[in-house]
Amino acid sequence: MDLLKSAACQEIEKYEQDLISLGKKLWRLSEPGGKEVKSCETIVNFLVSHEFSVTKHYRGMSTAFRADFGENEIGGKKRPNVCVICRFDAHRKLGHVNGNNLQALTAVGTAIAIKSIIRTSSAEIGKVCVLGCPNSAKGWLIKMLNRKAFKDIDVVLSAMPGDRTEWDPVYVASKTYRATYSGLAAVVKEDSFAPAKNALDAAVHAYSNMLAMKEHFGPHWVAEGAITRGGHVGGKEPKQCETVIKIKGHTDRDLALLERRILPCFDAAAQSSGCELELVLGDKSYRSMINNKTLVYLMQLNAYYCGVLATPLKKHQVMPSVDLANVSHVVPSVCPIYFIGTDAEVGTAEFKSAANHHQAYCYSISMAKTLAMTAVDFLETPLIQFNCKNDLEETLRKEKDETTFMVFPVNQVTVYSLPNAIPVDSNTGWSKQV
Repeated sequence: MDLLKSAACQEIEKYEQDLISLGKKLWRLSEPGGKEVKSCETIVNFLVSHEFSVTKHYRGMSTAFRADFGENEIGGKKRPNVCVICRFDAHRKLGHVNGNNLQALTAVGTAIAIKSIIRTSSAEIGKVCVLGCPNSAKGWLIKMLNRKAFKDIDVVLSAMPGDRTEWDPVYVASKTYRATYSGLAAVVKEDSFAPAKNALDAAVHAYSNMLAMKEHFGPHWVAEGAITRGGHVGGKEPKQCETVIKIKGHTDRDLALLERRILPCFDAAAQSSGCELELVLGDKSYRSMINNKTLVYLMQLNAYYCGVLATPLKKHQVMPSVDLANVSHVVPSVCPIYFIGTDAEVGTAEFKSAANHHQAYCYSISMAKTLAMTAVDFLETPLIQFNCKNDLEETLRKEKDETTFMVFPVNQVTVYSLPNAIPVDSNTGWSKQV
């Protein structure tokens, strides 16, 4: 282990008890997403006491912050900027069932270690920043990305507590659509046919079509739907019905192929019922996570010195969608899972309890050392900086070659006037009217 890495680990050990106290205080606070006022203030005060320059209400979010130390442009020469993601929100009713108190501890510990090596290094090697990301359950990191929060970032480091250690876990990609069918409101009479434009029929047909299509799904495809608005009075056909659809896949390619299977189901239901369809892509669209190959390799090497080893998998497991995945398509990123001493699944009451045990804090301290040592590798080695960027570009090129079509225009409202639509030979197979 070189001197800078040793100094980084010693800095974390020096403030180990302070970091554990921080994690315990966050666990007690357990503030829900968007309302983490005291949690945010606690972390900010800790970072300020360690000489970080903090910007509160970052990018217009009340409980977001950015803490910086160092300079990434010195004498006209650009130096790398390492970003550490800090999450601190809890479930509204259940508390820290995801262990974000540990995630925050790991992030802050990593940051103060990087700060120490920037200060003690004989050369100006770069900068470190901590991005405080509130409301992770609702994907507010994507908001920060859209608001240019990562424009000056060169690499992003993060780690999630879990029931195992896995360096390159699969975080599924997912999209949510809202399909609104518009027909004619009418009272159903026993001696007459149903009205010609029946929105409720369209919603039911769409859901049935989706279930039938599951037979043709790939091995990692998931589609879930629910009729969220289907009328309130029996015997009266509603004018509008609404269905929410969520689709998931291991990769962006899986998701694109799944869209080609699922979205025509809703189009066909509108045509057969004589209704008009408005299909809207939700704002919570998560891409698949690109764990940077170079960073994953370095992290495994550094983890060996810290005693953090991968645990054997009892079965193939995937992680829920994560907002950092969208960032990983823009900036080289890594987000491993680390074991905290429990077999309880993330999101359970048992995991919440385990997240406040002493051994969980010790595992988090070790993970902070691993991340800090990986940051040292990145900061002091230009070749590693180049390889990280090159890995991302290569992955994006491959992804673009595999996914050569777009099924639905992202972030646009498209209305299909289906009774007059004529099928055309195109990527989507639909004649759309906007």
